[in-house]
Amino acid sequence: MDPRNNTQKPLEAKGGSPDPETLKRIKELFLLFAHAISATKLFPAHHASVINFQDELYDKLTKFLEEHEELNIGIQENAFTYEGEIAYRDENILKSLPYLFFKDGMHKLTFLRDIDKAELLAFLDVVRTVSLLPPDQHDIVESLWEKDFPHSRYYVPDEFLESRLAIHQKKALDLKIDKAQMSQGKIELTAEDREVIHQKLTARLQKEQKEAADFASLTDSLDKGDSSLIESMLSYERDISTALDFLGLIFELLYTEDRLEPFKKALSFVEKRYQEWLKKGDFTYVAISIRQMEDLAQILSLNAPERALEVEKFLKTIIDQCPLEELMEMARQGQIKDFKSFFEFLRRLGSKTLPIGAELLEDGLDPEVRSAAFEFLEEMGKDRLDLLANLAQEQKPFITKAIIAIFSHLHDQKAIPFLAKFLSYKNKDIKIEVIEALGRFSDTIAHKILLEFMREDEDEDIRTAAAEKIHLSLDRDLMNAAVHLALAKNFRTKSLREKEALLKALGRGRSDEACDFLRVLLKKSGFLKKAKIEESRLCAIRSLETIATPKAVEVLRAGAGRAKKKIKSACREALERLTTGKDAGKEGPS
Repeated sequence: MDPRNNTQKPLEAKGGSPDPETLKRIKELFLLFAHAISATKLFPAHHASVINFQDELYDKLTKFLEEHEELNIGIQENAFTYEGEIAYRDENILKSLPYLFFKDGMHKLTFLRDIDKAELLAFLDVVRTVSLLPPDQHDIVESLWEKDFPHSRYYVPDEFLESRLAIHQKKALDLKIDKAQMSQGKIELTAEDREVIHQKLTARLQKEQKEAADFASLTDSLDKGDSSLIESMLSYERDISTALDFLGLIFELLYTEDRLEPFKKALSFVEKRYQEWLKKGDFTYVAISIRQMEDLAQILSLNAPERALEVEKFLKTIIDQCPLEELMEMARQGQIKDFKSFFEFLRRLGSKTLPIGAELLEDGLDPEVRSAAFEFLEEMGKDRLDLLANLAQEQKPFITKAIIAIFSHLHDQKAIPFLAKFLSYKNKDIKIEVIEALGRFSDTIAHKILLEFMREDEDEDIRTAAAEKIHLSLDRDLMNAAVHLALAKNFRTKSLREKEALLKALGRGRSDEACDFLRVLLKKSGFLKKAKIEESRLCAIRSLETIATPKAVEVLRAGAGRAKKKIKSACREALERLTTGKDAGKEGPS
């Protein structure tokens, strides 16, 4: 280590935690980091607020690094940590900076001494750019890797990077272009086309005039100084009918207006435009306006808590009063164009919008929309499994199988009782999906449900599938119940496939009870009809080979001494495989 760096101040107090003063400085740094990002999303780079936040962040970061050489930031799903202590938390995953890093696999971020201002600003710009993109279109790790910043480091587990490679595929668009018509360089308009264009232009002009009048009324209460500010802003952004221009202008006004009543009036103007966009299904600007409002509330919370509270009230009102039935109808009628923004909006509304996601998954024609709907249901349903389960219906197999898949992916034991409801379903495909999902759990209750499928279901394929997935070793009662199934009178009438599945399940359990039963099966000549005896004994031999305990080996040796040539040969082959370590998991006799 460079000897100049040996003058570091101690970072930790007794007990391994950072000392209170250091932790306080770190919390201030994280807060400044969040405010700097929010400001860059609201205002242009030359705006005074952006510059002030960036300057203060750089000043405090460099002072810390001069003393401590590096800043190591732990990344959790909803929090940044320092030396194991929470230093910044934001649980709103739609705007949370910790989640932005965490979701792409980053576990640790480090800033090194000698970082200059240009590098820090470039880093902030990457974070800003990525945060403005839809979740499925960005990767903060990849974006930072491309920049290769010399004074920042980050850690992502190898297994996470490998999993990302598997899903990093793009589908080609099936576009049909008439090149001959393109080369003509003109568009033929009919008289009807011209009339439609004229009507639309006229309507737009009238709308612009009305918006200008509305906005002028907003500034009636401003004094001359305020009016001159508005005029200069209007000269900078002339066309207030353009949505993005409007948002830039109105948020500048909200940020600079420190009097509460004019501030509330400006908020009401934003709400009016927001409701217009919502009614038209223009979710691009609905999502942008909500994001900017959240950023504004965060910035105002520093020095203007009263105004920040008004913004938070505004956000709560538009979320609580959102017309869910109208959103559902928009989805059904195909009125939604920007589905990424639409799902972002639904996430803000919470789990009450799960039925809308289910509707799009069941009836959506676009594979990308269906994929987005599945991700939405998985993300929003993980904390409300009851609401998710209520969406499953036997007459809607597609959505039902998707919900079963979500329960399986979540691997949450709370999902097991909801999977039990499918015992009463008649749909074979749905039952197979449920059995696959239950088999992935290591909880005894899941395998007791599989046992019920084995006992009660009328379909041989369902009973066999359940036997192939059940793990009897989890519970002695499970093992005993499976042995009783094999001892039952109707066992002799079952197909080879079902008998083999049940006997293999006994083998996987590796219990003495299973060995005792299989010994009886090998010895008892009158146990089954003669045509079935041999196939059942061969299945029993494979099951004993799977058990591979000393007691199972003893049973196989006894079978190898029997007079029946085929059975004797099969026992000897099994013993040889166990001795040599060859694969004992091949399929049994056909």
